[in-house]
Amino acid sequence: MPGTVAAADRAADRLPDMERAEDYDATDWWYRLRFEAAAPAAGEETWLHFDGLATLADVWLNGEAAGTSVNMFRALPINVTSLLRSKNELLVRFRSLRTEVERRRPRARWRTNLVEHQQLRWFRTTLLGRIPGWSPPVRAVGPWQPVRLERRRVLDVVSGDLLPRSDGTRHVVETDLTVRLIGGARVTGATVSVAGTSGRLDIDTREMGHARISGTLAVPGAEAWWPHTHGSQPRYAATLLVDTSEGAVEIDAGSVAFRSIDVDRSHGGFRVLVNGVPVFCRGACWTPLDIVALRATDDALRAALVQARDAHMNMIRIGGTMTYEDSRFFELCDELGILVWQDFMFANMDYPVGDDTWRAEAAAEATAVLAARRRFASLAVCCGGSEVEQQAAMLGLERDAWTSPLYSLILPAACAGAGAGVAYVSNSPTGGTLPFSVGEGVSHYYGVGAYLRPFDDARRAGVRFTTETLGFANVPEPSTIEAFLAPGQSPTHHPRWKARVPRDIGPGWDFDDVRDHYLAQLFGVDPLRLRYSDIERYLALSRVTTGEAMARTFAEWRREGSNCWGGLVWFNRDFWPGAGWGVVDSFGHRKAAWYYLRRAFAPIALFLTDEGLDGLGVQLVNDGPTAVDGDVELTLYRGARIVAQGRSAARLEPRTRATLSGDGLLGRFSDLTHAYRFGPPSHDVAVAEWRDAQGLLLGREFFFPQGPPAGGDGDAVLSGAVTELHDTHAVVEIRSERLAYAVRVDAGRWESLDNYLCVAPGGSTQVLLSGEESQRPAAVELTALNGGRCRITLAAGA
Repeated sequence: MPGTVAAADRAADRLPDMERAEDYDATDWWYRLRFEAAAPAAGEETWLHFDGLATLADVWLNGEAAGTSVNMFRALPINVTSLLRSKNELLVRFRSLRTEVERRRPRARWRTNLVEHQQLRWFRTTLLGRIPGWSPPVRAVGPWQPVRLERRRVLDVVSGDLLPRSDGTRHVVETDLTVRLIGGARVTGATVSVAGTSGRLDIDTREMGHARISGTLAVPGAEAWWPHTHGSQPRYAATLLVDTSEGAVEIDAGSVAFRSIDVDRSHGGFRVLVNGVPVFCRGACWTPLDIVALRATDDALRAALVQARDAHMNMIRIGGTMTYEDSRFFELCDELGILVWQDFMFANMDYPVGDDTWRAEAAAEATAVLAARRRFASLAVCCGGSEVEQQAAMLGLERDAWTSPLYSLILPAACAGAGAGVAYVSNSPTGGTLPFSVGEGVSHYYGVGAYLRPFDDARRAGVRFTTETLGFANVPEPSTIEAFLAPGQSPTHHPRWKARVPRDIGPGWDFDDVRDHYLAQLFGVDPLRLRYSDIERYLALSRVTTGEAMARTFAEWRREGSNCWGGLVWFNRDFWPGAGWGVVDSFGHRKAAWYYLRRAFAPIALFLTDEGLDGLGVQLVNDGPTAVDGDVELTLYRGARIVAQGRSAARLEPRTRATLSGDGLLGRFSDLTHAYRFGPPSHDVAVAEWRDAQGLLLGREFFFPQGPPAGGDGDAVLSGAVTELHDTHAVVEIRSERLAYAVRVDAGRWESLDNYLCVAPGGSTQVLLSGEESQRPAAVELTALNGGRCRITLAAGA
């Protein structure tokens, strides 16, 4: 895999930083490879296969024109049997996209501010690198996916697949393949095998030189696949044995999993049903792990998706401004139990669907995308694109200008023809009186966030399902800041920092400003003055601010009585170091918001919600397949003293939610949320704990009737000890004599599975640290946001 021009520049130290990347669209780029190859044997073909060429590419082999690509999202296979020599020269020219974009073409019905050039709508390429304001200016040019030389003998699979089907009780595999026969071979029979069960298939050879292999195999005893928050992920090996006149050919069909996907759109809602069960979908919007190469290593891809699963994410959205991920991504999502919302790569523009050539290319792209992904259990929703309907509607255009046959005819027809068994959505967002209405259908919700709405707007807005939400400039950890800012380059106002803070084109604010608004709301301090006087304190409060905003919002959406059934945070991971939208930074290190989301996304979870004059709501959630028996305890503290306490037994059936009353747990009125204001609050903090019958902690949550403690000179008294120590992990117990708020655990290159957590007065909690043995820190630093520090030597019994 040669890689993009930008990747080649990076490897040769010609890309010092992404801010100063060359405009790779402005030039023609040539790739050359000289190689030796053996001549094809009799009855054998040789194919040159390009998995992805960005974007306008011409191929020559040994001086002969061999092929052309105009779509970076489609593979280009070329039969080079007659062109191949013992010594070969392969040339690929990537024509200047800027030159082509600047040619005069018919104007769009409306314009977008998203991209730098309106005529990009004519070209099938990624918008990454071409979106001012939030995408680094690194434009994808070159062979961004693998290039290989293939020998093909006997037969070649032209189309079709082995598709698992499930109605919830009966699991079958449908086989429908068309194979092209090579060298005069004939198909005499075929057998499919799945999970130890085999069955003969039908053969149709009426088309000259081809054979169609079809049939249905029931797989008794197979179990259903679930997202990891709701159950297990059984997968079964599948193989196809084709008998031919030249001998048997075995085709490894990978693994299959059985599940059904439906969407309930009744009463203006949007609920994803897996195996007939409504699933609250939570997760984030995916970004390429390497925006320079646009392709991650296998290890990096696995690590990123495991990290998402560890955050209890059960859905990832691949948005229309990005790129398609390949089969490795979907195989891992199948393995890890993560659903995928797949946008087609159309976003924010009025695409020229009236042009016959463009329309045919778009249809072919959709068909190819689905053919490569339809067998995966993780593929749940296919979506026409991102913010096309919204963009047109926000410009004040009439309804008939919001959409086009691309979304109403071409893409849904491709989905139906693929037989993928997934839901289709015309656009993200869509479904309301206006496409961007949040109380109906699929929305992009930034009420809490860019539009500076109060926290209770998350409930009042009536969000049903949001595929983009809670976009904040999330401040990374100090080590990441040090990695891209030199000494003396202060965060928040240095040009290098501001260049990486996401912003929309046009408004006079960026997402630092959005975060500052909520910092003031939460902690009652002036962010501007705080930056002047104590930048480190400002950054510490900023990290917690966005985490608190996300946790509070999802608590509202996951509570009993909520009509919301999904929320996907914008983004999962940053493109480059800085205060980006990601809850993970570009190095793969978790930000504070990741830990808040991990607690908010837990399959068995407890939340505390302000129910106004009805006091404190104790929300219990059980997404799992078995009932949970246990006790819920509510404790009120004033300083280090317990002023009230109550407990109640709680049983939660599988995949249900319930609400308990805080006053009901205490057995008396306590004005838990300070709604009545009959004098000062009786307590500083309310702490709820949910434990199972064996005493195992299922959930713990804190509620502050007068807001979270903001002062850095509080009286938290931290201590701790190492309770387990191994080569690659350790368990640390954190204790505090008084309330410790948002305790940050700094273990150097080791990471904690939980962080920015609270410790009740006189209480304790444990965190798991893990990493490579060679990077084990000498000590762990604990810092509470409301004051209090502790250093724990990383040795057993320390």
